[in-house]
Amino acid sequence: DPNGKQIGRILLIVAVVHCAHGRSMSSALRESLAAIPLDLALALSGAVLAAMWIQEELLAVLAVGPLLLMYRGLYVPMLQHKSRLDPKTGLYNFEHFGHMLARSLTEAEREAGHVGVLMIDLDHLRTVNNRWGHLAGDRLIRGLADVINAELQPSDVAARFGGEEFCVVLPGAAAQLSLAVAEAIRRRMAESTFELHEGSDELRATISIGVAVYPEHGQTPDSVLDAAD
Repeated sequence: DPNGKQIGRILLIVAVVHCAHGRSMSSALRESLAAIPLDLALALSGAVLAAMWIQEELLAVLAVGPLLLMYRGLYVPMLQHKSRLDPKTGLYNFEHFGHMLARSLTEAEREAGHVGVLMIDLDHLRTVNNRWGHLAGDRLIRGLADVINAELQPSDVAARFGGEEFCVVLPGAAAQLSLAVAEAIRRRMAESTFELHEGSDELRATISIGVAVYPEHGQTPDSVLDAAD
């Protein structure tokens, strides 16, 4: 039954989104269903182009206009995704982080769960900038972003708060796990070295991390962030 197979594919996609990104089943289902119209439009466009090619190759040229419009339509969501990212580190910016934190707290409240929040500060960045220049400071900022990403799960969200400050939301993480993740990030950063230029002195840095957990340390996004800060 083709319809049954299609439904099975959708359910499989929902399960993958749920497991890979730690989203609730309802959230994963909404995101998967939202993509169906676009998938259907792409499939129909391909079928129309193939039929036109079979009938008359020159007719396929007529499909160029609609395909360009479709590309324009796909380009806008790509720009929207790019606008959520910090250009220097590739992490999310704080505005998008705020949305993800609010969503995590809402889901935790509904499921009587926990959410861990980390505030991470790169120590003595001004000293590094004064001694080795701002390129060295930028190298440490990008290096810290890589270190944070290396210790997180797919369901976790990291963002650059601004300057040398970063924040992380850990959905489902109580105090013990949140502290363990913070310590893993702190230790990896302390053990890492970064090259500014080939053959130059290696850069090293330490970080300070504040940890707070919903609902013990705050009931709202701002209060949990304040507690971690």
